[in-house]
Amino acid sequence: MARYIAAVDIGGTFSDLVCLDTKKGEMTNVKVPSTPPTFIEGVMDALKKTGIDPKQLIVFKHGSTIATNAIIQRRGARTGLVTTRGTCSPSRGTRTRPWCCAGTAWSSRRRWTMKGSRSSR
Repeated sequence: MARYIAAVDIGGTFSDLVCLDTKKGEMTNVKVPSTPPTFIEGVMDALKKTGIDPKQLIVFKHGSTIATNAIIQRRGARTGLVTTRGTCSPSRGTRTRPWCCAGTAWSSRRRWTMKGSRSSR
């Protein structure tokens, strides 16, 4: 019968796994090198290091800091965000609220252009 609850955080350098044995009440923590671009190999290495058979997992939670680190370090692909007028929540990292732009420094006159492109004015 399955008895383990596991959670893994996959980072750009290391993957951390914590596992709870629900029968014994014991916690196990392991840290293994991440394996880009196939990060699942690092996760499986962490499970092997604990000695737990994946079939014995009741719950498996997964999280990743790879995208967060890429944003903070300004690495990765160049991207852009295109929205309709009045949509400001995505740029502020908040939940969507139609009134979020009221009383802020947001301006409908601001024009965003890509570097090297011509403005439509």
